[in-house]
Amino acid sequence: MGAKHRGQIYLYGEQHCNQKIMEKQLEIWHDFYHNDNLRCLFLEHCYFATEFFNMWMRSSGDDILEMLYEIALAPNFPYIKDFFRTIKKNCPETIFCGTTPAYPPIGEKYLQYLEDSNQIDSDKYCQAKKSMEKGKRLYAEYGGEWDDGYREANIVENFICKFEKLNGESVMGIYGAMHIMLDPVEYFDDVPCLGHQLKERYGEAVHFEDLSYLFDGKNIILSPQDENIQEKDITHSLDKANKKYGKVLKRLGENRN
Repeated sequence: MGAKHRGQIYLYGEQHCNQKIMEKQLEIWHDFYHNDNLRCLFLEHCYFATEFFNMWMRSSGDDILEMLYEIALAPNFPYIKDFFRTIKKNCPETIFCGTTPAYPPIGEKYLQYLEDSNQIDSDKYCQAKKSMEKGKRLYAEYGGEWDDGYREANIVENFICKFEKLNGESVMGIYGAMHIMLDPVEYFDDVPCLGHQLKERYGEAVHFEDLSYLFDGKNIILSPQDENIQEKDITHSLDKANKKYGKVLKRLGENRN
């Protein structure tokens, strides 16, 4: 392993939120960070979440991480927080880049932060509003409907946009295993997956490894569209988090002014 040339893309597939796989991801990122000077870590998270992660990386406490854990991550698996804390401790200059369409509950928090910090006229606010509109198309509680093809197309578009702004930097990306397949297998409603489209565009600069072989059958995460997830349970969880972390975001905005 090693970023021998500039402009390389190293993609790693996973079964989401599996501890063994996450431990291996930490090893790989540590190696890239310290031996090859990589700094940008692309994640299957939305822009808002990774903006908050990057704010947390520069902060002294864990308020932001705790908020993300309850609203945007999987709050039944505490080692997810350890994953990010390990990166903060051992690879402190890491920059997280999110590429999925917006998850509206965390998007609302990010917009609140920008408003509280008087950034309504900023490019960030404009981008955030556009991301919110795209994200709402996927969630029923916002009048949308889950669409795998739309989501995958947005992941690809966002990845390419962010990568091409890095002026030749190499990056690592962590995505669900189906997103990084080389074959143009259309799991996503006739939209070729991220890995295939990146390979078509960047050729030999794209490298793949599926870490799903480490999957031990534990901690299977359901997608938001899974019929077994009760919307009222999600809403109740978000309401609790909103009450708990509203003051945290307000303080962040005030501190920036």
